[in-house]
Amino acid sequence: MGVPDQVARNICDLFRNRVIFVRSNKNSLIGPRMTSIGIPQGSTLSPLLFNMYCVDLYRMWSPNINACQYADDLCIYTTDKSTKLVLQQLKAKFKIIKRWLFDNGFDLSVDKLQTIFFSRHRDLPTGSLRWMGVELKITSEISYLGMILDSKLRWRPHIEKLIGRCERGINLIRMISRVNWGADMHSNLKIYKTYVRSLLDYGCILYGCASNSNLKRLDAVSNKALRLCMGAMCSSPGDVVQVEAREPPLSIRRNFLASKFVLKCKSQNSKILPKLSELAVQDLVNLYWRLKNAPPFATASRNLSDIAILRESAISKDINYTDYISEIQVTFPPYQGISSLDNLLHQSIIRTHQHALFIYTDGSKGENGCGCAYLIQPSGQQNVFKLNGNASIFTAEATAIAYALREIHVVVTKKLVVMSDSLSVLKALDNKTNFYSTNPYILDILTNVARLRKEGIEIYFYWIKAHIGISHNETVDKLAKGAVESGIILNIPQSKQDETAFMKQQILRTQWEAEWRERCLRRPTQYTYPYNALNNNQSVLL
Repeated sequence: MGVPDQVARNICDLFRNRVIFVRSNKNSLIGPRMTSIGIPQGSTLSPLLFNMYCVDLYRMWSPNINACQYADDLCIYTTDKSTKLVLQQLKAKFKIIKRWLFDNGFDLSVDKLQTIFFSRHRDLPTGSLRWMGVELKITSEISYLGMILDSKLRWRPHIEKLIGRCERGINLIRMISRVNWGADMHSNLKIYKTYVRSLLDYGCILYGCASNSNLKRLDAVSNKALRLCMGAMCSSPGDVVQVEAREPPLSIRRNFLASKFVLKCKSQNSKILPKLSELAVQDLVNLYWRLKNAPPFATASRNLSDIAILRESAISKDINYTDYISEIQVTFPPYQGISSLDNLLHQSIIRTHQHALFIYTDGSKGENGCGCAYLIQPSGQQNVFKLNGNASIFTAEATAIAYALREIHVVVTKKLVVMSDSLSVLKALDNKTNFYSTNPYILDILTNVARLRKEGIEIYFYWIKAHIGISHNETVDKLAKGAVESGIILNIPQSKQDETAFMKQQILRTQWEAEWRERCLRRPTQYTYPYNALNNNQSVLL
């Protein structure tokens, strides 16, 4: 791998002759004990070293034989119309694997080895494989990564096991909630999401093509748990309970999770995108799928076919990793909400950074789209941009900062002060280990900060409270609102985060509300719609 010998020896010395302590069941420490070699249990270095050790295993696969690995679970598979040819290919590959295991000091547990044929034929194919003299029996179902795969891919065994696992969470809800005492509705719903819905979500984008009779059994389990959470009677309609609990039907949630996965693949330019597109085509033209439910992958791939490119969440090659993790000066002044005092606090910040260049940024989102703007003082330079209508306010605020820093090339004072009223963007810059660290717009800001620092420019970020009478902030706020209508249009790819939020609104709200309206036409009801038409500000005013 090209690692210098001295570096390799230093790394090995870190895991030799370590002192460890063992905690017993009586909560007492036993030790110290010496270990000759090995890494700590649960260390993140363990899977990394294991993958590095097994990297040459994948160089032995031929185009017609593939493998997928998760930790120490290995799955080898191949496809062909002839059963004999499949067995011949696997037998030839077994010889190569045996040699590799022997050379690297590995071994396979014969008791855990399983073989299965996936076929549409009524009878299972005949034939067998042998490993170390032990015959591997062909089974009708196999367990892999928590999913039970049957030979026909009807998913009935997996759904039956899933129902049994969900009953444990339902019993927990039943024990802690009573009519006169117990947990309230919100606590019960949290337990439902943790112990029931999480089990139903795992692998749902795979078993979503099961028969309607099997999927309805899962709907009954979910509705049963929601009735207990809401304290509803057993005769309460399931769709009505879902509306009251603000929990979408499982069918809609499966579509959302499948679409979310497809968006993730598009943002990473995954290799499985052609296979997803092929599955979407086969779902329409193949006779096999005409009498079956469409796979969630196929439906999501067709619905998102107009989204060709998404911004990748990757660190630019122009920035070093040390520059990326370097500390950024972000300050959150203690504004009191009193205009006179807050203006005095802002003036003190300006006096602290005399002869500096101040950049005021803001973003705005309205019914007609999203816009952002920046204002540079004391030069008075300003610019306004119009973003895609699906962009979030976080994206607008981050884009304003990124484009303002991008326009800075030569600064005489060698000091920049960025004033923004977006608390979320500044917190994302201050703590780069959170969720927003993978946002491409945050990475764009970090790239510009690193470039300016190499030119010897100091950069400071300050949070400024909005609408407290600070003139420059009010000016850039008006510019951002005007950018929604007349800003420079930025034709840049959307981020995965923005598309996911927009898709969530379209699937979980619009589609659910449409189904509920259709249900009300069939069976009139006095219950409300799943999502009302009021926005957050209107709800607060009410």
